[in-house]
Amino acid sequence: MFYGHYCGAWFVKVIEPRIPIWVLMNAVQFIDISHSLFVIFHIEKVKIRHDFTISEEIISVPYSHSLLGATIWCLVAGLWYRFFSGLGGGNKATLLICLLVLSHWFEDLVVHEKDLLLFTFDNTKPKYGFGLYKSFVLSQLLETGLVLSSFFYYLKNTQTSLKNSANFWTKWGSYLFKVFF
Repeated sequence: MFYGHYCGAWFVKVIEPRIPIWVLMNAVQFIDISHSLFVIFHIEKVKIRHDFTISEEIISVPYSHSLLGATIWCLVAGLWYRFFSGLGGGNKATLLICLLVLSHWFEDLVVHEKDLLLFTFDNTKPKYGFGLYKSFVLSQLLETGLVLSSFFYYLKNTQTSLKNSANFWTKWGSYLFKVFF
């Protein structure tokens, strides 16, 4: 899952508007950002695939994509937000940031093949994943549905000044078009 992760950011922005949207968008991708760095520095291993639905075959990603790793990363992100970011929202915002980071693993569980570990960094232990990525159509329908429904939920429940302007639909329509196509 890639752009489907962003649905959580739109929901949380409605629940706690004091958290900047850039923080929310980075929180939902924090695990993939750490994963990319771990691959660059040869801490985790992937194999690039050229089939239609999956761009990489996960060989070993215990530090970014295990449930234990995701839990640690959610705590790191929460601590950063609460004590170092200087941004508002207090304990509620901190908890929401933690939940956004952790939600990444549960969303990946739905789409990944069996390559996600639970509470271990030991790559020889059983791995989990429901494999929705095996179906390009179903995985894209899920991701598109998540993003569009959360985005429209955000629009419906906020008082954005852009909502009523002529430029709003041009701006966001082109953004959504670029994301999905």
